[in-house]
Amino acid sequence: MFDAAREKTRLWLLILIGVVATLLGQTHAREIFAPSPDESGEIAASTPASTGEFYDGDRYDVPDSLLAANSGARWNNGWRTADGKFASPNGAGRSGAAAEQSVWDAVAQKPGWSVIEGQVGVRNASGQLRYYDGAAVSPRGRVIGLEVKSGSATKTPAQRAFDSGVNTQNPAIGVGQNQGLEIGRSLEIRR
Repeated sequence: MFDAAREKTRLWLLILIGVVATLLGQTHAREIFAPSPDESGEIAASTPASTGEFYDGDRYDVPDSLLAANSGARWNNGWRTADGKFASPNGAGRSGAAAEQSVWDAVAQKPGWSVIEGQVGVRNASGQLRYYDGAAVSPRGRVIGLEVKSGSATKTPAQRAFDSGVNTQNPAIGVGQNQGLEIGRSLEIRR
């Protein structure tokens, strides 16, 4: 009984190691997770594969299969530039820019609707500042602040709190180049 439970635990552990190794892009799970003792019985020093220094000497590097085809972005807890900033795997520009553009195109195709592309800065009644990804203007002139989320991105708690207080009776007022704009509603669009 004890040996069967132990063997089952060992099997699950090996499966888990294989999954983690696959996610890390490594094929030699034994080399990564269980370095074998050298002849003296001591555990061998870390190998390049076990420390992540497997590809070109950059400790946090990834295999070429995780490089974005059209940009210098690499996968490191999300697509990122060499200096660690979020990036788009589809080329130059901000992460999510392609999703935003598809939303702008869809809004512009609706009869009577127009779109304000790019960041729209607004303040609420308490003076809190918020930047929407853009805004849609209805045929009746009502303005909706648009927050476009792609992939697994979600609104921050501050964005949710700000948006919950925006309505036609308590609009967010445009600032800077958006001065005079009144956003009476906000909308999150998932792409």
